[in-house]
Amino acid sequence: MDCALQKSFCFLMLSVFVTADSPVVSCGTSVCFASGIGSGMVLQQAPSSASLYGSVPDGSPKGVTVSVQLNSSTGYSKTFSTSAYTVTASGTQNWKILLDPMTVGGDYTAGLSCASCAGSPSSNSVTIKDITFGDVWLCTGQSNAWLPLWFTFERNETTANVALGKYDNLRLWRGGLGKVGAPSESGNWVLPSGPEPGSNSNDALTDQWRHPKDLLPPNFIRDGEPWLWEFPSTCFYTASYLTDLMVKDGKTPPPIGIMTTPVGGTMIEEWTDPATQSMCRNVTCMCQDQGCDPYQPLGPNCTGNSDLWYGNSQPYVNITLKMFLWYQSENNLQYDGGNSAQGTGYACMFPAMIQKWRKVWSAVPGTTDPMAPFGFVTLADGVSIAFL
Repeated sequence: MDCALQKSFCFLMLSVFVTADSPVVSCGTSVCFASGIGSGMVLQQAPSSASLYGSVPDGSPKGVTVSVQLNSSTGYSKTFSTSAYTVTASGTQNWKILLDPMTVGGDYTAGLSCASCAGSPSSNSVTIKDITFGDVWLCTGQSNAWLPLWFTFERNETTANVALGKYDNLRLWRGGLGKVGAPSESGNWVLPSGPEPGSNSNDALTDQWRHPKDLLPPNFIRDGEPWLWEFPSTCFYTASYLTDLMVKDGKTPPPIGIMTTPVGGTMIEEWTDPATQSMCRNVTCMCQDQGCDPYQPLGPNCTGNSDLWYGNSQPYVNITLKMFLWYQSENNLQYDGGNSAQGTGYACMFPAMIQKWRKVWSAVPGTTDPMAPFGFVTLADGVSIAFL
């Protein structure tokens, strides 16, 4: 049974149940927010502190001051300022601001400015709108996490419910699906890596926060169908079913921001950093040459290892999260399922990855919880559904 096809199966994952600095390439000639931050977004509610971050233009004075003014329609107004810091590897200057813990809901704007940055004053002022506070999820993995609503049995019923406003608490964001090899080669820390191959050039989802209703007609993509159908179904169905249960229990569901970065046909070695892989034996070598040996020791030939850690995971470690959702492993079936007690293969890699992700996202106290829930479905040498 496929979680992407059955909402009740999806929710089983739930019922079993500022962060480290990430590299940010320069925005070029203007101050900017990083990828994943924009109008319509959900920021993590109290008791956690959400963060906003990005970079300053090339050529700006060292340690230049960056400010963000957070305003709400109910009268809240506060300015947060920080000094930009240099990323040693690239020389780029990044900035990051931790906000005060904020109660659920609200309608906020965030005005970013940098008076002394290089470039014109008009290019160094950016405002994002329609921001609210709730719970933020990172939902990722391979094809079963990626599978769009378009391919699921309940797409029409879901579309009708969205049109009726049943899931107005949800906000959706999809990352670019490109891969990168290493930090020095990456161009998508701030800018998206591009839409899903084959998508309409007027992509309504990639690196843009959307209300579900905004993705209904007249916004179309494939064969005249709603843009909503392009959103990963496992992620959407889990959030919508949780919303249904809360409403049934007489509760008001919080805003839920779903950030998705899955890539089909991928292996866990692509989603983990080199240090984590070094903790396990029998790690598959993601070598690209024909006839290469996937069981060779990790080395320069393993060019695919960690590419999605660098490209689709680490760029978002500054986002304060409520939880992770993960659906992956069938591409690892052909290799070593491993033994956790012996520290080999997938059985070693997966818990090591969970531990690393929690550690990195919670590196700054008061942001992501060090034991943030990690819901997963894994098919490596069997079937497992759990929530840790």
